Amino acid sequence: MQETDFAGLSAPQRLQIEVGAAGLAIIVWLAFRLQKARVSAEAAERARSRFAANISQELRKPVNGIIGMTQLMLETPLDQMQRDCMETIRGTADALARVVAGIPDDCRIEGGELPERRTRFSVEEVIEEVVAVMAREANEKGLEIGYLPDASVPRTVEGYPGALRQVLTHLLSSAVKFTGQGEIGVRARAESTADGRLELVLVVADTGREVPGEAELHPCRRLMELMGGRIAVESRAERGTAFHFRVPVEEWEMVEERTPVEGMRIAIQGGTRFEREVLSSQLQSLGVEIVAGTGGADALLTDDLPAAYHSGVPVILLTTRERAASRETRTGLRACALLFAPYRRKKLEACLRAVRESAPLLAADFDALMEAVEGESEPARGARILVADDNAVNRLAARRLLQRLGYEVDLVVNGREAVLATEVLRYDLILMDCHMPEMDGFAACEEIRGRDNGPDRPVIVALASGTISERERGQKAGMDDYLIRPLDAYSLMAALKKWVPGRQRERREMQEALARSVEVSRIEV
Repeated sequence: MQETDFAGLSAPQRLQIEVGAAGLAIIVWLAFRLQKARVSAEAAERARSRFAANISQELRKPVNGIIGMTQLMLETPLDQMQRDCMETIRGTADALARVVAGIPDDCRIEGGELPERRTRFSVEEVIEEVVAVMAREANEKGLEIGYLPDASVPRTVEGYPGALRQVLTHLLSSAVKFTGQGEIGVRARAESTADGRLELVLVVADTGREVPGEAELHPCRRLMELMGGRIAVESRAERGTAFHFRVPVEEWEMVEERTPVEGMRIAIQGGTRFEREVLSSQLQSLGVEIVAGTGGADALLTDDLPAAYHSGVPVILLTTRERAASRETRTGLRACALLFAPYRRKKLEACLRAVRESAPLLAADFDALMEAVEGESEPARGARILVADDNAVNRLAARRLLQRLGYEVDLVVNGREAVLATEVLRYDLILMDCHMPEMDGFAACEEIRGRDNGPDRPVIVALASGTISERERGQKAGMDDYLIRPLDAYSLMAALKKWVPGRQRERREMQEALARSVEVSRIEV
């Protein structure tokens, strides 16, 4: 007969309960330790992210100052040796700025987090923006660069545009670095998978003989994994390197079945083989027929001056801004439109529409076309702009550049001063640094928008590093646009052209409406 305790439990039963209780205690202890470790890891990750963001911010300020002052120096009279040295400094500082700006996002990516949410975007716009940014660096090395679209790519998809932009930028930067001569092409197409999903397939191909190492490709592989995609490298003997990557996306808006220029017959003469290939791809995606000669053609695309002089059909001249500025190009030439490299499909479509809608087209001389193009790119003068930046070098560079463009400029050193300045004066546009003492740019924007969000409100353009989190904060705060540091003259002029004339026009219309209402009141009295 088994002995029992006062609770009526036998010894084996008591032992079983004790073992179970001990096991439960161990499980609770392990869960507690795991929770504590997870909390510690999350705290360490947050601390690392804050540290990376702070370091990036502190490094950006002096680097941006170097770039701004170097840009101003390059616009002064310099001998060839001085110019070479300054251009080397500028290129090195640009490279450093890109590395510094990517530190916060790199930390988030390594932690397994994409620094953005899924959103709708235009594949074509993302690719062409990256190609345009990399074109200057590629052209300095004598390389050709272009985007070759495919009609299968939807007009709008849902996915991760920021991550896609980062992968493209990294791959194109590597392609420029490892390609000594030749060309770099970006191709895109859309494919359906076996389970009915849509994949965006992009290929970045160059003619370089060197292949980037695994360390160079690691950020791209990590981003592709986080997006649910994959990347592969193909090294082609004597032909260069090709990066293939596939990204799952959701189709939002398919391309239109017909374009306004569909059915046109276009001849292409001159240019390099790669230029003709890029243009042919873009024309075919627009539904345009490419013909061998000018006989029966609706227009001629050419960079060949003799062909442009004697074509007998409307001419769209392929050129660069540097070549367009030369006297040899301008002298006596008559053309219908100018298309600047790197060629963009929308710009090409606009040129073709001008030919189709104006036919029979009387060509304008080159000087008139250049004046029209330069007039479009020149921002409206006489506007008042406020620059809010806590870095003295950045303020000096911005003021000199804006004053040279004909603007009235006021400077403040923090967000609080920016808010006070807008209470005293009306500004057409505010260039607002996002990170300043006392009050940062986001808080200042929220306060300005909270007080004045009417038609006469100023346009606020953020100046920051370009991280996705900063873009989202800027949108929530009410910022209208975003310029990435380091600020360059081309980006600034594009923003001024985009915003200032419209704001001045709105202000004039409001003043005229007010004057009319006052006049009506007088008549009634």
